[in-house]
Amino acid sequence: MIRLMGLTSLISNMKKALEIKRILGGDFTNKELFADTDIDLLMRKMKYPDNIEIHKGYFPETAIEITDRFCFVNLDMDLYFPMYNALSFFGDKMVSDGIILLHDYFHSELPGVKRAVQDYEIERGVEINKITIGDGCSIALLFNTAVCTKIKVFQVCINTNI
Repeated sequence: MIRLMGLTSLISNMKKALEIKRILGGDFTNKELFADTDIDLLMRKMKYPDNIEIHKGYFPETAIEITDRFCFVNLDMDLYFPMYNALSFFGDKMVSDGIILLHDYFHSELPGVKRAVQDYEIERGVEINKITIGDGCSIALLFNTAVCTKIKVFQVCINTNI
């Protein structure tokens, strides 16, 4: 068993939903689906809250100062524009053999996730290795670019149901 101690999780909070149509890029305007973003509630769910950095606001604007490289990123953003922006941001920051886990890739009501991956690959002229993870919804993207020497984990969610 591998036990990871001292992980730093960077959580980008999407609480500001006033411009939800601009962010989501479509007719997905049910603000109630994205209202459960209370930071105190989120921190109570964290096993190691002292290792958490909150970047509140719109992603990727909230991550501009982040220059770290990542070996694992978990994206649960549901929709095309946030997912595409996150792939564009993190794709260039992945270490060799890094993994981006995408939730909702196979979700029939959220086709923007798969489309974001396809557009990312087309724009960069690459085909990313993909592995299904067995939950019927998620996929792991394998990036082949140096061995991970410092573990950084980035969790991006629209809501706190993580």
